[in-house]
Amino acid sequence: MKEIQKNSLAGKNKFYNMFRWLLLIVSIIIIIYFIVYIIISLNDISDVQTLDINVKVGDYIGFNLDPGSLNFGTVLPGSGSIRTVTLKSDKPLRVHISFEGETTKWINVSKNDFILNGTDNLNFYVNVPGDVSMDNYTGKAVILFTKL
Repeated sequence: MKEIQKNSLAGKNKFYNMFRWLLLIVSIIIIIYFIVYIIISLNDISDVQTLDINVKVGDYIGFNLDPGSLNFGTVLPGSGSIRTVTLKSDKPLRVHISFEGETTKWINVSKNDFILNGTDNLNFYVNVPGDVSMDNYTGKAVILFTKL
């Protein structure tokens, strides 16, 4: 009887060991797949530019034309402003623009998810809701350039 139990346990241990090895091999293959996928995806990214967005909501209109950011100056509640950004590239790139921060719902861009081939001007629009309190609001525009 003990001999049968011993053989039964040995068979279970062999099955358990084979299952562990198979699980280990499958896990390694999945990890390698994701590493290769990430490396290939990162090679597609050509550049990422981040522009700070600044909007002051006040009881007067004011301009701020500092380069390097999307500073819309002082805007009245319920009104808007426009800033133009010029993009340039020597080679064709896909462009995707996303927004982050407090101003995300207020910001629009003249075009998004397009192919940049040379020079292109983009208009960024801010439309401040009428019920917003007078304060400084910030955000970011993230411009992702990927290879075709």
